[in-house]
Formats: sequence, structure tokens, C-alpha cells
Amino acid sequence: MYQPKGMMFAVLQAVRALKDDACGTEITQAIAKRARREIPSAQVYVALQRLTIKGLLQSTDQEHRKGRGHPRRFYTLTRDGEHALDVGATLYGSLEAA
Repeated sequence: MYQPKGMMFAVLQAVRALKDDACGTEITQAIAKRARREIPSAQVYVALQRLTIKGLLQSTDQEHRKGRGHPRRFYTLTRDGEHALDVGATLYGSLEAA
């Protein structure tokens, strides 16, 4: 099984922590807050795409919650994503632990 690390692991942690609010912007902000530095959003979006292709994340498009603006893509962990995150948490630590 694929075991994500680095940015990909951070993205999985953020998706779990954000629950229903896990869209690209919120994920980027959560990782930046944890890292205490700016995170290029392009890195996050590349990781989101790769994790989705690998089957660790699932995405859905939803209308903007305020009725204006472009649809937003929200991410949820798949069963494989949950497993990879649980295994990785024992190796790398947990977002919630800090």
C-alpha cells in the first residue's frame, strides 16, 4: 500500500481535521497554520490531485455556500486514505497532537 509522506501526508491530516470544510483553500490554510509559514497553494493542489488519483481522497463539487462565486471542490478521505493516515500517524505523529 502507498504510504504518503511530506506534503501528501499533511494534506491527508488537514482533510481529516477539517471534516466537511475540506476544500483547497481551507486545506492550504490549515497546513500553513500548522507549519507556521506560507505554503504555496500549487503544492497543495498537486498533492490533492495525486491523492485523488491514488484513491486516498474523493472529491465532490458543490455550489458556493453563499450562492455566489464558482463551485468549490471538497475532499473526503476514502477508506484507503483513512488507513494510510492511521499508519502514517504512528510513523510521523498526528496533526491533532500539536
